[in-house]
Amino acid sequence: MLLKIPYADGEPPDKQRTFLVINIDKEVVELLNVSSIRDKEIKASWPSNEILKEYRPPFKRPSFVKLDSLYRIELFEELNYLILAGGQPLDPGELKRIREKFQKYRNEYHINIAFYDKADIEKYNSIYIAERISASAEDLI
Repeated sequence: MLLKIPYADGEPPDKQRTFLVINIDKEVVELLNVSSIRDKEIKASWPSNEILKEYRPPFKRPSFVKLDSLYRIELFEELNYLILAGGQPLDPGELKRIREKFQKYRNEYHINIAFYDKADIEKYNSIYIAERISASAEDLI
């Protein structure tokens, strides 16, 4: 997903960021932040991060997942407009590996958990959602 939301420590968002969906239930989507490795090679090797062995799709560049912050987002239909790569999923084996790494990290270290409801997401992403809805409508013409 590509979202503009506050950082897990509460810092205001300055841009859209990429996220990996690690779990979905009836009410909540759980996400981990994903960042490009470029110019962050040292940061990518920190214990709180895990380099994706298989990143494409949905990510375009070699990337790493940040294991120290979990983002929980209220599930609602318009989130579909913020999905990366046309909804192509991460390799299932790689997703399983990342979930396991996250659970291990979570059991050993403190993690930040941030929850954002529909109003929060719309506050920061309404322009991006509107752009995607407009682009989808133009495809139908």
